[in-house]
Amino acid sequence: MPKCPSLSDDEWTRFRSLLLRYCSWNLDQWDAWRTTTPFGPAYITMSHYPEQSVTPESYDSLDGDGSQLPHHDKVRTSGRSQPS
Repeated sequence: MPKCPSLSDDEWTRFRSLLLRYCSWNLDQWDAWRTTTPFGPAYITMSHYPEQSVTPESYDSLDGDGSQLPHHDKVRTSGRSQPS
């Protein structure tokens, strides 16, 4: 698999800021996107409600300064992981 650069701290902060702005002003009920990555397809779903059978506590919060989130270049502890 190709080695892809992780987001820098500045890029992660900007991404998080733009995502929060999008969710506040552009997200209506839901959005579903797909894109192609070096690792295969990626599917992105955003909604005002959690997925069925998933509790709100299962989601990582983007609120606050983001310091409570697993760093973007570390393996996530919430059951999801990044490709190696």
